[in-house]
Amino acid sequence: KLSQTPQVQVGKMQQALGWQVRPFKESNSLIKDTKAINIKPAHYTLLPREAQRFNPNALIEKTGGANGFRAYIALIPNSQSGVVIITNRFVDSEPLVSTARTLLFKAN
Repeated sequence: KLSQTPQVQVGKMQQALGWQVRPFKESNSLIKDTKAINIKPAHYTLLPREAQRFNPNALIEKTGGANGFRAYIALIPNSQSGVVIITNRFVDSEPLVSTARTLLFKAN
């Protein structure tokens, strides 16, 4: 849980230790908003200590890639559900995120 506890706010997303944490009220907003996080330096705000709490109802996700490979993992701890997509080809992350979120939220 510590690595998935948000430390900073970056736009609508919170950033934990390596994980992107997206609190949500409606899954539809996350299915439609599948743009990858901008890789460039982004403005962030340090969350106050009292706001740095593990949220089991948030979407916790991580994308990654290397030369010739791409991966995405997402989970919602409270629903005990998650999805992993691994490819043997480097592709844009948006189709992976969109597919995974659709599967994840339709299962809940």
